[in-house]
Amino acid sequence: MSKPERQLQKELVFVAGLLKCRIDVFYDFYVPSVIRNHPAMKHPQIIKLFNWMVKIIRESQKKAPYDCVLTTPTRMYALELKAGTGRQKDHQKQRERLINSVNPNAYFVIRKWESKKRGTPLYTNIYDIMQDQKVIKRCYQPDQVIKYFVNM
Repeated sequence: MSKPERQLQKELVFVAGLLKCRIDVFYDFYVPSVIRNHPAMKHPQIIKLFNWMVKIIRESQKKAPYDCVLTTPTRMYALELKAGTGRQKDHQKQRERLINSVNPNAYFVIRKWESKKRGTPLYTNIYDIMQDQKVIKRCYQPDQVIKYFVNM
């Protein structure tokens, strides 16, 4: 997940908490420096085994089904977050079709992008709620995004 997507994720987690909702995030695998700097990590066979395990975990995370789950008082939604011109990968599109074939309102893509007003140096953040590569709703504040799902 890129840095703009993480910022979008933090915005939505904060706003969801204010609106009595919850966003559960699937975090990326992280190895603390305490483990990497441990004295046992000086042995070549342990290093090789450790690096192999980290590689397997990271490869499996590349094909995560979605970024987070939004829980409202009445429903749950799977959300894929994109920032700027980021596109869905093929396995994400396939997962979206599969989940929406079972429950048509379960998987959504939220894309945040900036729009520049002509003749001014001002930028406006725009949040698109998308399903099947079609924009369902366009919002201008992160709270409007969460309210859309609460009122759905």
